[in-house]
Amino acid sequence: MYRRFTVLAVLLGALSPAIELRAQPPSDDPDVDAVVQNLTDPEPSPLLTEPKDPEALFDAVVLMLDLDRPRLALQYLKQLLAEDPDDATVLKMRDKHGPAVFLELSNDERLQPASVTLLDRMNAAFRQYAADPARMDRLVKNLTGTPQEREVAIIQLRNTGKVAIPRMLTLVVTAKDPNQRDAMVYAMTRMGTQIIPPLLGALEAPDEGVRTVAIDTLGWLGSLDTVPWLWYSAFGADQPTGVRQSARQALARILRDDVKRAGDISSYGAASQLQKIATTHFRLEFNWKLNDDGKTTELWSWDRQKNSLSAWNVAPETASLIIGSRFAKQAMTLAPERQEVQSLYLALRLAFDSHVAGWNAALPTGPGTAHNFALLAGPEVAFR
Repeated sequence: MYRRFTVLAVLLGALSPAIELRAQPPSDDPDVDAVVQNLTDPEPSPLLTEPKDPEALFDAVVLMLDLDRPRLALQYLKQLLAEDPDDATVLKMRDKHGPAVFLELSNDERLQPASVTLLDRMNAAFRQYAADPARMDRLVKNLTGTPQEREVAIIQLRNTGKVAIPRMLTLVVTAKDPNQRDAMVYAMTRMGTQIIPPLLGALEAPDEGVRTVAIDTLGWLGSLDTVPWLWYSAFGADQPTGVRQSARQALARILRDDVKRAGDISSYGAASQLQKIATTHFRLEFNWKLNDDGKTTELWSWDRQKNSLSAWNVAPETASLIIGSRFAKQAMTLAPERQEVQSLYLALRLAFDSHVAGWNAALPTGPGTAHNFALLAGPEVAFR
């Protein structure tokens, strides 16, 4: 049993969704602290006129850093924060200089913690702006407008990125006009592979329409990495006919480059592939893409409490136990006669329950727990 897991303080549903850039934590190096302390000393500015409003102050921060004048950059940065700019002003600064500048400033230890505070402000402002339902509704409406309106809307949606997908999925499944639905699916395909993680999370949605739209879009995006996620939707006995048909067509697009060859797609080898991936996660050998904090990864899933698609920042161990358990269960359902798959699923579930409870705590018992599954499975599976 692999025991390289940390205690999960709060289960996924209680974690706060976060989709944002992350700064590195302030340094504990006393030499760096001394340099930061020296930055508070006054220094003459090369500017002819001193900036007054927040936008001009941010321009000065960026310029001073380009001129290698960190002391002045920190001075103007503190003045900027003292002005307490509103979200609209912060977003104007983001539009002018780009989000990468905020991350660069936040990772400069000489400017911390002020630069980290500004990054957090920008993330919060953009997150609220990007996911604003009224804004999303306007963009979606423009998708069926003039060619120019449509292209501008697609560009804005692409720039918004992953955070646009939850609202778009809601709008596409409630659209009464087929042309608007097709326009939204097309727009999502134009947003590129950046939206694959939320689409994979949408496969857990209880609504068949949400799952079907996510599957259709994944098929058009054509990434081979998404194939394992589509096997169960294509061949799971409990999947609705519409979902199975969409998944097989998506697989045909990805694997055969021809939706008309959906009939050629079979479930042969699917269970084995899912088992292999689940084993990789169980061994903690999956290479998760880490957030900028270097410690967490972004995991999208369906939040059943809020009935919405959400993202959480979790430890890679946690993500692997969740995804590994999901693939193992799917493999077990597709090939129920394989005891080794049953044992793998049980091992992942036991590891996850221990991960949640803490390795020094007793495992939870009762319906739905790994303990209960072990009792039902018997010694041939539990002690394999």
